Amino acid sequence: MKNLLLLMLVLQTTIMVHAQQWTTLNPYPTNKSIHAVAFATENTGFIAGDNSTFMRTTDGGETWEHIPYPVPDVQLTSLKFRNEMHGALVSWSHIYITHDGGETWNYTQNQLMGDYLDSFFLNDSVGWLSGTYQILVKTEDGGQTWTTLSNSTNFSRHYKVIEFANEQTGYIAGYRWSFIDPVLKRTDDGGINWQELPIPEGVESITGMSVLGPDNIWIAAENSIFNPDLPGSMAMVFHSIDGGQTWTSHTLGENHSTGVKKIKFFDENSGYAITHSNLFVTNDGGQSWESSNIPVAMFANFTDITITENQSVYVSSSTPGLWKSTDGGNNWENKFDGEFGYFSDIMFVDDNLGYLCSYDIWNNYVLKTEDGGQNWQESYSEPRTNANRIIKLEITDLGHIISATNDRRIIKSTDQGTNWEVLDVATDVSINSLTVPSDEAIFVGSSVGTILKSANGGESWSEINSPIVSGYTLTKNLHFLDGLNGFAVLGNQSNQGKLFRTSDGGQTWVELHFGYENSIRGISFDNPLIGIVNVTDIGLLKTLDGGQSWSTIYQNPSISITYVKAFDEQTFLATNLNNLVVVSNNGGETWQTAFENDPNSDQILSMFFLNPGKGWLTGMGSLIQVYDNPLMAIEEKLPLPTAQSSYIYPNPATDQITINCEKCVAIRFYAPNGSLVKEIHRPQSNHIHGLKFPAGIYIVEMISGEDVFRQRLIIKP
Repeated sequence: MKNLLLLMLVLQTTIMVHAQQWTTLNPYPTNKSIHAVAFATENTGFIAGDNSTFMRTTDGGETWEHIPYPVPDVQLTSLKFRNEMHGALVSWSHIYITHDGGETWNYTQNQLMGDYLDSFFLNDSVGWLSGTYQILVKTEDGGQTWTTLSNSTNFSRHYKVIEFANEQTGYIAGYRWSFIDPVLKRTDDGGINWQELPIPEGVESITGMSVLGPDNIWIAAENSIFNPDLPGSMAMVFHSIDGGQTWTSHTLGENHSTGVKKIKFFDENSGYAITHSNLFVTNDGGQSWESSNIPVAMFANFTDITITENQSVYVSSSTPGLWKSTDGGNNWENKFDGEFGYFSDIMFVDDNLGYLCSYDIWNNYVLKTEDGGQNWQESYSEPRTNANRIIKLEITDLGHIISATNDRRIIKSTDQGTNWEVLDVATDVSINSLTVPSDEAIFVGSSVGTILKSANGGESWSEINSPIVSGYTLTKNLHFLDGLNGFAVLGNQSNQGKLFRTSDGGQTWVELHFGYENSIRGISFDNPLIGIVNVTDIGLLKTLDGGQSWSTIYQNPSISITYVKAFDEQTFLATNLNNLVVVSNNGGETWQTAFENDPNSDQILSMFFLNPGKGWLTGMGSLIQVYDNPLMAIEEKLPLPTAQSSYIYPNPATDQITINCEKCVAIRFYAPNGSLVKEIHRPQSNHIHGLKFPAGIYIVEMISGEDVFRQRLIIKP
């Protein structure tokens, strides 16, 4: 019997070795939400976003480099460049200032009650920061020191945006106690004293403001405003030429459920305003506005807008995305590369050939890769109607690709995705699960409990019995091993779970009592008797008798297992998002940590492991990652008899070792990447000289007749 080697080498050593990790394949440059964009020059620009994402381009967005942010897991929301040299990035209590165009950054932390939300620098020396709980601080030395002008929880006002016309006159805006209680104020003494300004009717919050002069100011309503004379609501901005005492309203567009996030005028005539999913442009001083169509593939959530010295316009999105226009918003180019969409499932046939199903605003897709996920091509597409989407992907032993849609259809290819056939499922309920144990046997399920089976590859369907229980729904964990043996997981709103098994193709179901009421997040069976389940807040349970009895094989209350896989009766794998990979090659008796990293907040949508050394995942923000650990994928062979003493010494070693293997017919040395670096046939001596291997961890394989023994070898520098 051949297994996959699940031997992970965990060493307490200072020797440098090749680190295995999840590698991002898509998108470029990041999948993190982008909240702010600013350009110091036409070519040098910056983006900032979730989880301390801070990046720079020096070629107008063609390529990007990460700038290390000194604090992890900060949501970076406000980025401003006053000129090509001076910029400021603020968020929470953190202040990041550059005076050399972003080559170097000076970090300071100024902890107050609340968070910084915006910054404005009048020149290289004088600037202000605003934030929640009436935060207002000022610097007169370029950000080296800060003076607190206000910060209080009494009569709390949250200042979301600040701008000054000169060193004395400035404006600040946001909201008071709630998001429907706006505030707008003016100062004429540099921020020491402020006066309340009247706010146009219907405005509930202000996040967009553009100050063109001491008395010339634009503000934007963050909320849409209802107009009884029109169907729906309006996105509106307001203009004042008397310092905010009176206002003229301007409608950007009708039937908008969200208001205006940002408004920016770059001279008296040219201005831009972004809503949640639209950009509006004016070239006549705001008298008229036209919608500019940014070709987004996903549901956009525009976050910021900036313009360069040559009038190039950039708009950022949290989806993520960054679009550039060089002609005033008529045409746009996406500066993020890759595939964009909601990737609902991913599977691979081998190391290179794989498929994923996805959807965007307009279409459903099946994408195909032949290089392990580096590049993807469209294999199938169809228009989306009534919010239909492809939800699940399966690949049979013969290579048939079968996808299910939530609107009762099966999409099938028998020639590796060259041609596709669409088959209707005979049901009137929405499909939420798909399991395909063979080329002919296909099962689909619905949350209401309906389960249908096809015995002829989807040509015809019949409803089978369901194990549905009152108060529970059928989860996506419907798992059939063949046309007869299957498992179904139920769940309810109290995070409780039930597990059922059928051995007659769904004619009858038997509840399996696994010892807990907790919900089941994952299930994987190698055969009708041996399988594992992932129980929320408990860990992994194993059965050897088809679910009649269970034993706990992996338990860690601090870890929430998100994916489980039983490759055979001995080989199990479990993951916690993409932060932890643990494996067992002895049926769960012991586990090795194959990969462990600091936690992150990426929301993983689907995961697939081809073997314990190779896996892929998809996540939010069009994320595709690959995990590659070649040592984990070496085939396992039985060890030498325990009576035979087999070992290597010295270990660690330099260029010579002694191997105690009297009957060895071959000795092989595998490098950290799994490649064979040296092989000795019928060694004449147990002393091996002149290895001359680079420092690292190696696997030494000793073969004696039918038996094979492997041992770890450390080569010192």
